[in-house]
Amino acid sequence: MTQRAPEGRPIRAEWVSWVPVEMQGAASVEAAEVGFVAVAGGDGMIADAGDEKGVPVAAAVGEGAVVATGDREGVLVAARDGEGDAAAAADGDGVVIAGDGEGDAAAAGDREDNAAAAVDGEGAVVADRYAAMDGEGTVIAIGDGDGVVVAAARGEGDAAASRGGEGHAAAARDGEGHAAAIVDGEGVVAAVGDGECDAVATGDGEDDAATAEDGEGTVVADWDGDVDGYGDGDAATSREGDAAAAADGEGVVAAAGDGEGDAAVAGDGEGDAAAGEGVESAKAVGSGVTATAHLPLHSVAATAPRNRGRLLIMVGWLAAPRKWRASMSNSYQASW
Repeated sequence: MTQRAPEGRPIRAEWVSWVPVEMQGAASVEAAEVGFVAVAGGDGMIADAGDEKGVPVAAAVGEGAVVATGDREGVLVAARDGEGDAAAAADGDGVVIAGDGEGDAAAAGDREDNAAAAVDGEGAVVADRYAAMDGEGTVIAIGDGDGVVVAAARGEGDAAASRGGEGHAAAARDGEGHAAAIVDGEGVVAAVGDGECDAVATGDGEDDAATAEDGEGTVVADWDGDVDGYGDGDAATSREGDAAAAADGEGVVAAAGDGEGDAAVAGDGEGDAAAGEGVESAKAVGSGVTATAHLPLHSVAATAPRNRGRLLIMVGWLAAPRKWRASMSNSYQASW
């Protein structure tokens, strides 16, 4: 059904909500099957659209290129421009979720009028409860039933993440090594890496976190409940054998230096820390009861075990007095 309005009457987006159809100043007015009323401008572009209740669902921008769709409640679900690219969307409260004007964003509200957000390959904010598509038909974001984003994928179909058992948000690295993060069941931020050893961190069973650096300065770490047979809370090493760190059961961060002499720090079970300049390597032993370090040159470092009456110090070959070197292999250990 098409009706004509008086020629020359200006187009007003807000008219849809209160002006009778026959009085609306547009070239044509059409009722869609879902009950929407579309008001077209003189150039044939849609200027405004409303549902049967007179609630606006979309308005044209610029040259009137935006074409919008909505649900039967008048809630804006998605809008695409004349090129088929997603433009903008709003949740049930009319809040704009996405839209950058360049067609890079895809957005939509879920059936509960909740919003889920993610980032597409160009860094544009996108949203959808189930799936948001770009102009190429590529899935940008997927949300769970609560409107929480659980996966984000690039156009090449690179790695996406699934939500945790509690429905918390999750994300993963794609093939280009972009951001990696995971939220565990308690909402604690953790992270996992891709196959290139670009791992960031992972949380332990107690929601503690662990971080470390590999030989190239890349942060890498794994939580391992039992490393080197020392029990829970010990430092974990990367697959390359480089530096690693882990949080013990008490949330104390323990770190190990890599083979290049990078920083080495170890925390004991009481939250105390030990470090020294030039430390080649260090690791937490047991549950923080003892920590040892191997030192090159004349650097010295000590750790504070739970038994405060004892210190373990390992000194490198070059740190020893000249007269002792003949009887030493690579290091000596002193304790008291």
